[in-house]
Amino acid sequence: MDLSVYTPSKHRWDDEQANSGPFSRNFASIRGRDCYIVDDNIDTGKTMAETIKIVRERGGNHVAGAVLTDKHGDDTVEGVPIYSLIQIVQMTEA
Repeated sequence: MDLSVYTPSKHRWDDEQANSGPFSRNFASIRGRDCYIVDDNIDTGKTMAETIKIVRERGGNHVAGAVLTDKHGDDTVEGVPIYSLIQIVQMTEA
């Protein structure tokens, strides 16, 4: 198994506003490969959607996403299945 590391645009430190972040050059290329995105948390789904988009643009085949905690609540993002270890739900009074 090979590993690639993507830094989403929200973690960029420069002043430029970019629509996506970079893949680390120290890791494997994703072109022509099945890709699984692993993240700590999914809240709005924006980071996952950005990562799915850039994986597709770079020629990777996005198979699934895996997260530790899910506050998003949907089973898919951009048509890609998302699997979580813990699903966080908001408690409301009836």
